Amino acid sequence: MKIPQRWQRSRKANSKQPPKTLYMGRKGRRTGFNKFANWYSVEEYGRAEAVRLHMEDLKDIQAKEPDKFNAMLDELEQYDYLSCWCALNEPCHVDNWLYFIAARQKSETK
Repeated sequence: MKIPQRWQRSRKANSKQPPKTLYMGRKGRRTGFNKFANWYSVEEYGRAEAVRLHMEDLKDIQAKEPDKFNAMLDELEQYDYLSCWCALNEPCHVDNWLYFIAARQKSETK
């Protein structure tokens, strides 16, 4: 299975997300709560610490609720792109999800 790519959202006029893109931010206008979001604010924790804390949360979910965690990865693997507002050259919580998707796919091919 193909690993999704990270996509940076934009507010520029006429900018559109590619098909099969999932928004991974905190809240969507139509979606409300987003289970894939990073609830650690960059403004409060700084970018590196917010991403690190999010990774710790994911490791915790993976250890304590592996079925739930794998179901979340299954859902993410259905998309071609995972989007957030973070610049592509900055750390982002989407990278954490991509890490786990890639690790699982690598372990399944062994």
